[in-house]
Amino acid sequence: MYSANRGLISGSTDTWEGFKEEREEIFSFFEKNKIEGIFLVSADRHRSDAWKIERQNGYTLYEAMSSHITKSSTHPHMPQAIFSITGKPAFGLLKFDFSKQDPEIIYQVIKLDNSVAAELITKYSQLTY
Repeated sequence: MYSANRGLISGSTDTWEGFKEEREEIFSFFEKNKIEGIFLVSADRHRSDAWKIERQNGYTLYEAMSSHITKSSTHPHMPQAIFSITGKPAFGLLKFDFSKQDPEIIYQVIKLDNSVAAELITKYSQLTY
């Protein structure tokens, strides 16, 4: 389940936490207009996460957040996330597989040795009403 503050200082303007009204306005727009196929992509300086954002009036949103690739991370894991990767540098890779009957978005966190540290597969059917 998504945590609105992700363990950060309340009122931070470094994440969605600092923009609650704007975030809700955007998500409500998706729902009001029945926009399907929304998959959120963001970046963070400190770790790579995957988030599940459950919505009362729409489908569950998923967010892929990629870290920097320039140095090791010292920030804590986020236990509320689907996964939270810290430590050695890594990068996020998005793949889109339209060959399947239910197309998929594959978000992978790739370490510098080319190994996959974590993976989230989201099917199009999960992103519909």
